[in-house]
Amino acid sequence: MNVLLSRARWRLIVVGSLRFFENVIVLSKSLTDADIGFLERFMNALEAAKQAGDASVVDWSTLPGPRR
Repeated sequence: MNVLLSRARWRLIVVGSLRFFENVIVLSKSLTDADIGFLERFMNALEAAKQAGDASVVDWSTLPGPRR
């Protein structure tokens, strides 16, 4: 994921669970050998981009198509 996020040049689309990412960040703070700082930096950058109007988060329930 680190390479994916650092190489994007135009319209990066990330599909995933924000709640999961947030929980991983919280959990990693209690683990001495966890090295996921890139994920926290990504989440901070995403929030800054959302505030600037350069990014958005789309809830999956608003997307068209069948639900499985």
